Amino acid sequence: MEVPDTGAVPPLPPAKPPGRVKVFACPNCGGAVTLRAVGNSITVQCSHCSSLIDVANENCQVIAAAEAAIAGAAIEIGKRGKIDGIDWEVVGFQQRCDESGSFEWTEYLLFNPYYGYRFLIDEQGNWTLVKMLNRDVPGVGVSDTVSFEGRDYKRFSEGKSYTRRIGGEFYWRASTDDVSDGVDYVSPPYRLFGERNNDEIIVSHGHYISPSDIGEAFGIEAASLAGPEIGANQPNPYAAAKAAIVPIAILAVVGATVVQFAGLFMTDRSQIDTTTYSFTSADKDKAVTGPTFTLRGTSNIEVDSIAQLNNDWLELDLSLVNTETEQTFPATQGMEYYSGYDSDGSWSEGDNSSTVVFSRVPAGTYKLLIEPDSGSFAKAPASTTASSVLTTTTVDGVTFPSFASASPQAAPATPPVLARVKLMHGTINWSNYFIALLLLILLPGYILARYWWFEASRWAESGTSSGSDSSSNDDDDSNDTSSSWSREE
Repeated sequence: MEVPDTGAVPPLPPAKPPGRVKVFACPNCGGAVTLRAVGNSITVQCSHCSSLIDVANENCQVIAAAEAAIAGAAIEIGKRGKIDGIDWEVVGFQQRCDESGSFEWTEYLLFNPYYGYRFLIDEQGNWTLVKMLNRDVPGVGVSDTVSFEGRDYKRFSEGKSYTRRIGGEFYWRASTDDVSDGVDYVSPPYRLFGERNNDEIIVSHGHYISPSDIGEAFGIEAASLAGPEIGANQPNPYAAAKAAIVPIAILAVVGATVVQFAGLFMTDRSQIDTTTYSFTSADKDKAVTGPTFTLRGTSNIEVDSIAQLNNDWLELDLSLVNTETEQTFPATQGMEYYSGYDSDGSWSEGDNSSTVVFSRVPAGTYKLLIEPDSGSFAKAPASTTASSVLTTTTVDGVTFPSFASASPQAAPATPPVLARVKLMHGTINWSNYFIALLLLILLPGYILARYWWFEASRWAESGTSSGSDSSSNDDDDSNDTSSSWSREE
């Protein structure tokens, strides 16, 4: 099927009329029939009786009568609108469906005497302006990916197309008996169509037009033109944000990581003090004085504590106090360790160590105050007169003194809780780094999630298994498809 080529004449004089119009009487009912693309149209439908008339025949012979009045067209025949800066007139439309009949779409035939014909396809609220190509595109109907004008298109769907209703005039002998094999490829917002019937193979190229632009062009409320589904070649609304924000976020994450590790290697990290404390119930609600030290500059102070616990817990309320200004930095460390035996064997839970960091402590002289509390403190008070000897035990690599009674009767009623407390300065605060990472990836992560959701929803409506691998046919089916789309020399 050859499309009349009226050529493209840039620029166009704006005052020139869009084309000649001819009015004649319908040979079936006598009603006035308006022919808008004189010399190009082959068939036209009477708006009074819905008869299909062959206008290529000088006697305007009636070739078919419509089964029912045309309905369902969102844009009336004869409407004019400007799309992409060009004035178009709707001269015909056809309602089509897939083989199952469950998916329908409308194809409007647009005409401009200088630019020829275009198709405006409405797929349930998703609009594409399509132009037939006068050349072949290798791979259409055969390959899963097709290259055209420097862009890769992925196979989206394929199958037979049936014409259900027609209206207006056409440059071919349109009929409700028309059936064709179709395949389309997408590279949003662009789309490639391949259509094959008994006579020829036609390849067309189109691009997405928003419902608001269609409504503005033809003076129709945009809300009535939009649909709820995501279109095959509808632009992803998150693509621009993904392209702009994600690279910046990656650079920010890399920068934060470089700064963090640079600080790790450049910071003068050293130990201030290590002391093993023996806490008893007498120390509860009292502040045990720890080491006093001087900072020559702002620094992080890390407190690592490990306790000798046996089915017990220990909590240390820490206060880092500036001896000159009385400025106080509070923190709490909690440790617990439990173990035992049951029907499944031995078990243990908890952790007998804890670490806290005082961030950005100003220069000055500080002392550490420790207020302990333990589960064993609620038991009988420790004996202050018991005779005992001191031995050692090792917990997680830390050696503690351990009390052993000189005589069983003289053992302390409640043994003390031993804890080693180590102070370090110049440490890196990793929590701030991870919080920064979380904040940096929140917005890009949301954008990526929405972008991927949109693409997943798009391809869920396609006739392929995915956007990247659209072929799910077996070898025999694939060979048949390739053969059916091969052009005869």
